[in-house]
Amino acid sequence: MSAPVMEKLSENREFIYAVGLILLIPAAFVANTFFLIQRLNNDFNTELTGKANLATSVFAPVVKEEASNSAKLNSLVQETTKGSSDIKGLTVLSFVKNNPIVLASSEAQEATSSTTILQSKLAWTTGQPYTTKHEVLNDQGKTVRLWQVAQPVRDGEKNIAVVNLKVSGEKSDILIANLTRDSVMFTIAALFVVILLLLNHFRFFGYARTFTKLKEIDEMKDNFISLASHELRTPVTALMGFASLALKNTKVGNYLQAAKDMDMVNKSAEGIANLVNDLLDVSRIEQKRLKLEIKDTDLGGVLNMVIAELSAQAQQKGLILQYQAFNVPLVIEADEQKLKQVFVNLVGNGIKYTQKGSVIISHELSGSEIKTYIADTGMGIPPEELPHMFEKFHRASNAATSSIRGTGLGLWITKQLIEMMRGKVFVESIQNTGTKVLVIFPQKSNKP
Repeated sequence: MSAPVMEKLSENREFIYAVGLILLIPAAFVANTFFLIQRLNNDFNTELTGKANLATSVFAPVVKEEASNSAKLNSLVQETTKGSSDIKGLTVLSFVKNNPIVLASSEAQEATSSTTILQSKLAWTTGQPYTTKHEVLNDQGKTVRLWQVAQPVRDGEKNIAVVNLKVSGEKSDILIANLTRDSVMFTIAALFVVILLLLNHFRFFGYARTFTKLKEIDEMKDNFISLASHELRTPVTALMGFASLALKNTKVGNYLQAAKDMDMVNKSAEGIANLVNDLLDVSRIEQKRLKLEIKDTDLGGVLNMVIAELSAQAQQKGLILQYQAFNVPLVIEADEQKLKQVFVNLVGNGIKYTQKGSVIISHELSGSEIKTYIADTGMGIPPEELPHMFEKFHRASNAATSSIRGTGLGLWITKQLIEMMRGKVFVESIQNTGTKVLVIFPQKSNKP
């Protein structure tokens, strides 16, 4: 399952749990009804089979006594079938040289049907009763079940006759059909109620999500105001201070010091401009208004520009800033300026959070991908902070980073830009040892 899908499921797990719980009610009812009908059907089968066997067992002694009196036997057969609406046929047969002889029957031509003859002959031959179940059409043209029992009548070891009885399961079928119909109607009604509950739940869930979002936005607003005011206060205060010093030094003719002060004014202004640019980038990305000029770009050339821009910062801290370039062009499809912004931010972070040692940039080719590593020997990231590194306004809150300026927007913007250029970014870090950032881009194919 893809990461976005898993993220969506994780965000909505309470809602999914509630919906599953609501749907479980009709599902449990349907399952219970199904098993109840199956059990009831099996009970009816058992009862009707026992009823048929009992009827033939009761009738068998009468046949044994009246087997030679065809008229009386026929009268008994007719009385028996008329006395019970469940009995749909009763035939008494005998066999002479394997040929069937109907001694008495209430079924007319059905008495000599192939099913009746075959079943009766099996009972005659083996001396054991046989029960079969059929599906037949009733007077209304509906299919009903029919149990047919062949019971041998014997005098010691001698066969006298076979009683073949047919018992209808129409009544039980009607009961089961009615129960099924009522269950379906109740299930439909239950589903309707569940749908109403779901619709109502959607509305309240929407309110809850909206409230949660508003709460998150309110917290983000407070964080933003706090961070922005802090980040703006420092360069603005510095700008005002150095501007005042530059003005004083100019008035007394100390132009060299005034020029240095103005240089600091320029750096403070750059800090303010960077903050404003970050905020504008966040707005454009969130509103999907950021346009990229995607073209073939030499990744190595971009990194050389980044090294040239940031080498002064590394030298001021006494750090080794090294780029282990490939001797062949590493061409990717990207926006050159945004790609530079990505690596200025990542390499700049490596320098910012490294007090001594080095920041090394290297590459690795893996299939059709270019992997770029930015490894520093800095303070590292606590394990509990790693999952949140690319969240908006997130900054590691510890004593080591409290004095380092930042809005917590840079890494969020960096991740968004990388993904917009079909790339991926990962972070590995060991606290007090260093951090390694991995950026992956698909290599531009040379095929036309």
